[in-house]
Amino acid sequence: MRVSKELILREVAGENILIPVGKAALKIHGMICLTETAAFLFGKLQEEHTEAELVDALLTEYDVDRETAAKDVREFVEQMESVGILERGFRMSRKKPKYIKQRKSSFIPVLIIVAVLAIAAAVVVLVLVDRAPAVKQPAAPDVANPTETGQPAETAGVPMDVSFPYALEDDGLELTSLFQYTGSNPDCGWAEGTDVGAVILKNETGRYLETLNLTVIMADGTALSFTASDIPHGKTVQVFERENTAYDDTAEVAEIRCETTYRDGVGLVPDKVKAAAEGMNITLTNVSGETLTGLAVRCHNVLEGVYFGGTSYTYPVTEIAADGSAAVAAVDCVLGDVGIARVDYEG
Repeated sequence: MRVSKELILREVAGENILIPVGKAALKIHGMICLTETAAFLFGKLQEEHTEAELVDALLTEYDVDRETAAKDVREFVEQMESVGILERGFRMSRKKPKYIKQRKSSFIPVLIIVAVLAIAAAVVVLVLVDRAPAVKQPAAPDVANPTETGQPAETAGVPMDVSFPYALEDDGLELTSLFQYTGSNPDCGWAEGTDVGAVILKNETGRYLETLNLTVIMADGTALSFTASDIPHGKTVQVFERENTAYDDTAEVAEIRCETTYRDGVGLVPDKVKAAAEGMNITLTNVSGETLTGLAVRCHNVLEGVYFGGTSYTYPVTEIAADGSAAVAAVDCVLGDVGIARVDYEG
């Protein structure tokens, strides 16, 4: 047996969080919080193992007797099966895995807690106490009132002949797909949604996409609204309906409206600043030889190399001395990985 590949384990503010993606998100509405021991067993089940092998692994890692280890492995397996994330039917190896000898840790009984994202958000709040608050990007203008920068795509009235990928603009902004999403919606305050409209967009324009407002109007009159900000050239982003509006995948598309604003050039990180991200932590290093002030780093949640959500987050940095560095905790990037979109500074 092994665990589904459509679950990603991340450490968020000291908690082990399982994030369902793909088809797993259709079955698991929320996230799963694992104890240290459960996370250890989950890691083992990235490859095929029997229950007996898991018991042996616990005995190697923790100070626990065999009877207790066997009981907890059985409980762990039953709970994994109950949420539908355990896969069986693989050909099992007859060889026992080779474990690296380590100092045995204190044993913590296995416990899995199915939790909505609000739990993860509550954990993040605790981190915010000791950190400067993040400033979220202001809401994009309503697509119902387009500005001069907008570009309507089609005329409403009858169903469009839409095939994907669909060119939103002639210079490389692509609507890759329109699909249903069930789970926590990062573009609607992480509220839970079922069959929510979602799109995948790819920016191949050669320019920095500063804001995007996209409206997809279905033949039944349903309007799906999507907003995104801070998408560099070459990046792909999953964007979710901002009001958690459900999408009927049997309905035809009647109209698509798209409004965009760009910054000239790729506009990522200036030569005077080096930016690096590891997990939820960003390090900005001043290589200009002079003090820099009024900095701000803009970033996204990242899942499997793709921006997860059109919402970007901005974190201000007051000053970095010459040859100095500043650490930024991207506490809004609760999936555990952050993608740096841009760094600004005064001057």
